[in-house]
Amino acid sequence: MAGPQRIEWRRRSPRRALNNLCWYGVIAVLLLACFWLLFGNEPQQLDDGSANPLASLPRVLTVVAAAGALVMVVPVLRQPMVAASHYALVVRPGWGRTLSLPWAGIAEIAVVSTGYGRYLVIRSRPGPGHPGARPGWLDQAALRRLRRARARRDAPRPGHAGRDATSWQGRGQAAGYDLAVPLAGFVGGVQAQLGSLAAFAPDTVAVVSEPVP
Repeated sequence: MAGPQRIEWRRRSPRRALNNLCWYGVIAVLLLACFWLLFGNEPQQLDDGSANPLASLPRVLTVVAAAGALVMVVPVLRQPMVAASHYALVVRPGWGRTLSLPWAGIAEIAVVSTGYGRYLVIRSRPGPGHPGARPGWLDQAALRRLRRARARRDAPRPGHAGRDATSWQGRGQAAGYDLAVPLAGFVGGVQAQLGSLAAFAPDTVAVVSEPVP
């Protein structure tokens, strides 16, 4: 019997993003109410005929608060995504663009764990000419967070010898991991998640639970 042509990991409710949005809304409304009460009745002009900057302050802050609200709404509507077909792995590392990565250009996928959560990491095959989207600087924001988390974990502590250049961070950068997707917002365990991708990945793609440090 033929299997599904495409799978997509099920996401959790974006409770953290919703909580951030709610707190932002409460604080913004309270601050705007204070500014409107204090400066809402300011005259447009001063006694000397010049413009009164305090008169426009509540309106300017209202526009700024509305722009901030739009920024806070984006993570609620644009959550990370992981999907796969027999042709490509499709990921959205954050609230930005969705990347279609053909399996032909992928060398390895893995799940790594830190004290700040788990990440799906992707390593592309070296060399030019592979089809599909190429991750850019904005797409690699989660990868930079992962590297910082690993660097903090591997940093030497007082009375302890730190890890050397063979740490995960050094090897990860040298091995060329190109993308990371945070997994906190997805339902399921590591083995089930990787298993669902392995069912679509060709034999040329390594699927591992964690790169060896």
